[in-house]
Amino acid sequence: MTHAVALLLILTSSLLSCTAAAAAAPIFCTWTKVSSDKQEVHYSFLQQAATSLRLYHSVWSGRRALRSCAWSDDVAVVHNYLSLCRERTQEFSDHPKDNLDLESMFMAEEERCVSVVSPGVAGLGEQAGKRTVRSVGGLDRGEGSEVRVNRRVKRGFIVPGTLWCGSGNKAPSYSDLGVFSDTDSCCREHDQCKHTILSFHSQFGVFNTNIFTMSHCDCDNKFRSCLKEANDSIANVVGYTFFNLLKMHCFEFSHRLQCIERNWVHPAQVASLSQGYTWRQTTKHTHIHTYGQFRITN
Repeated sequence: MTHAVALLLILTSSLLSCTAAAAAAPIFCTWTKVSSDKQEVHYSFLQQAATSLRLYHSVWSGRRALRSCAWSDDVAVVHNYLSLCRERTQEFSDHPKDNLDLESMFMAEEERCVSVVSPGVAGLGEQAGKRTVRSVGGLDRGEGSEVRVNRRVKRGFIVPGTLWCGSGNKAPSYSDLGVFSDTDSCCREHDQCKHTILSFHSQFGVFNTNIFTMSHCDCDNKFRSCLKEANDSIANVVGYTFFNLLKMHCFEFSHRLQCIERNWVHPAQVASLSQGYTWRQTTKHTHIHTYGQFRITN
């Protein structure tokens, strides 16, 4: 029994040492954004893990309590962030913030931090399918460019280096963008789509049975084009997930003439478009479309 207890103590000590070593790994290339009302802090940084370099993005409350975090060890994504860190030296720092309890974040990593898996990793479809990417609900821009969030299902993380690409948004205001500003602006624009159908809601004569919000095809087409123009690793991750893995549907409107008056001479009399006549359209008929594959750029 004594030997068993001793062995247990050794194993426990080893595990604690490993955990402490992971938490004590140096943090560098930190990027911080504080909301205008001081109620939220966004904190991104790089840290060397056991087998790879990771990019973390965390969100903290005004009282510095961890709200959510995500990490990615995709080589291209990390390289992009590192390049920005070297180019924009005034925006980054190699000194971690003293008022954030990063140790607690790592201790609760499995529960609080979500891995953003790269497109090339096997099994991404299964992992992404369990999350609500491009989340349910809409987002409008209110007065003063302040962000107002409507009904949404939270996914639990925002793509590292962005404030808009993920579950709803984490942006303090409409004008705020993450480190990967080009990709983030694409997600922000897509969130402003005026015509959407919420999950399990009926709109425009269509019932959306998907767990994701369905957007008008014009919005999704602009989103695809915007991501391709951004042409960076983060844009590829977002586009691959949205179009290839989730295979999102979109809808568009079409119109047809409606009979507004019947008489004995003509079975149906349709109003003219000419001035002075009443013109009435039918209810919008919705066509649902699917997309082809989002091609990953090199």
